[in-house]
Amino acid sequence: MKDQTDNDVFISYAHLDNEPLFKDQEGWVSSFQFSLNARLGQLLGRKPRIWRDIILQGNDRLSDEIVEKLRNTKVLLAVISPGYLQSRWCMKELREYIKAVEAGSGLYIGNKSRIFKVVKTFVYHEAHPDELRDLLGYEFFLKDDRGRPHECTPEREAVYYQKYLKELENVAYDICELIREIERENLKTANEAPQPSPEEPGKENKERESISVSGVRKPPVEYSFEDLDRELIARGAQVPEKKRFKFKDKEGTPQRDEVVEQLKELYGSGSIPIPDLALSHISTGELVKILMFKAGKIGFGGSRGIWIGDDRMDFYDIIDEQVKESANCTAAVFLENSFVEKAGGYAMLRVKNYGKAFNLVDSEPFHHQPVAAMSMCTGFLVKEDVVATAAHFADRNNVTSLRFMFGYKMEEPYARIDKFFNQSIYKGVEIIGRKLIHDGKKSDWALVRLDRPVEGQTIAKLSKREIFSDQSIYVMGHPCGLPLKFAPGAKVRNVEETYFSAYLDIYSGNSGSPVFDSETHEVIGMVVRGDNRDFRWTGSGFMSVLYPNPEIHSEGPECTRVSEFIDIVEKL
Repeated sequence: MKDQTDNDVFISYAHLDNEPLFKDQEGWVSSFQFSLNARLGQLLGRKPRIWRDIILQGNDRLSDEIVEKLRNTKVLLAVISPGYLQSRWCMKELREYIKAVEAGSGLYIGNKSRIFKVVKTFVYHEAHPDELRDLLGYEFFLKDDRGRPHECTPEREAVYYQKYLKELENVAYDICELIREIERENLKTANEAPQPSPEEPGKENKERESISVSGVRKPPVEYSFEDLDRELIARGAQVPEKKRFKFKDKEGTPQRDEVVEQLKELYGSGSIPIPDLALSHISTGELVKILMFKAGKIGFGGSRGIWIGDDRMDFYDIIDEQVKESANCTAAVFLENSFVEKAGGYAMLRVKNYGKAFNLVDSEPFHHQPVAAMSMCTGFLVKEDVVATAAHFADRNNVTSLRFMFGYKMEEPYARIDKFFNQSIYKGVEIIGRKLIHDGKKSDWALVRLDRPVEGQTIAKLSKREIFSDQSIYVMGHPCGLPLKFAPGAKVRNVEETYFSAYLDIYSGNSGSPVFDSETHEVIGMVVRGDNRDFRWTGSGFMSVLYPNPEIHSEGPECTRVSEFIDIVEKL
């Protein structure tokens, strides 16, 4: 039987607001729900639907609304505490949920229960209700050397905060796996059901019928960025590599045939999609306008995207001490108007919320982190007072307005990083070497002298070794203006005289990022350009483009080799 589920998770807990006993518990559950929502969204790839009853209940009867929520929920999460076990209300929620799911597809999916037992406060196992006693549960407490249990709280300063994070990750991962299994079963059930016959296409679409696939008609704005992109390619209307649109609504014209031949060269003849009947009533010109509107919030210029899988991580996730040393040579490069100076010897960085600023889906990594509000790129320290960065960001006209900052990184989850002491911010003084050639050798690098020597940071070791295809590398930088990100697991793709291409998880903002040899931890190159977009439209927000992508051609980002400027650095 197919579940008609509206919610992913229903959180059940003791929460009588008029009793002081439950005040702290309400705050704990709220913080837990916020963190679970963020992490579960990342794992699911969409915004999860989590619901809890926060309304004071003063009677013994479950409201119709709550009963309906319980019936239409994939997972019940019970927050165990002494108050929960003594609450008749919580027991009613638990038993109503069991009754509802057993009348549907069952309490167990395979060997996994749809009830998750989160033990917030230690309670002897014998006191757990019969319905929960056999579940292993997730223990959000630790016992000290005297055997006394202590709760794990969501405050970063708390002694057992790391245990809290670990258990939260376990809960989110296991719920994600169960939800995916439920959704696979629902999809299987839906596919086995008889399907209605497609409607006869209108007379005006007869000429397209032979080359169209059937589909349900819906407004084109509800289609994802990639759906519209694919449709325009199918009509021979777009050459993505050129970042422009060419279109002819009529089939069989010489112009269209010419464009289709170009597409075959880019994608191969076997990968050209077929036009969608559901969009056949929309002219190609209108589709172009819609696609350009969707793309308007995030530009194509200088973007890169994610290769294979997103391996980016924050500084606090780095375990290897040598990699941490590499991170300490990396600088965030801003313009002077990125800061607001304050009294007391510090400055505030102008920041925005990453997810809101880029209109991202909630599942995008780092969704809630800050990003620099103004333009910025990345650089790395090559001498005590010299930083290497991308020439297309730094030149003699703007060098004195450049600001270089080390330590723009997440030292712990949810840390605030927009306040910096003035002594940690360095000013650009002069360009001591620079080359920018877009064609042919494609050089792109600049060496900037700072107003004073940098204290407490690592000076990058520049490699003199040969670079080779499939060489294992990693990159440090500031994608989209985010705090420092470490992206491991990359490979060199192709090596040229002055640059190389590589499969790197980077975005605009990574220009100037140092690329390291994974074995020696020496810098072999600097990220300078890419030819593809970072994000795609999903209908509800933007999501990172994953490469290799059969519909979006890419050779990978390109990096200037350090051999271009190593001799200059050594003479300084």
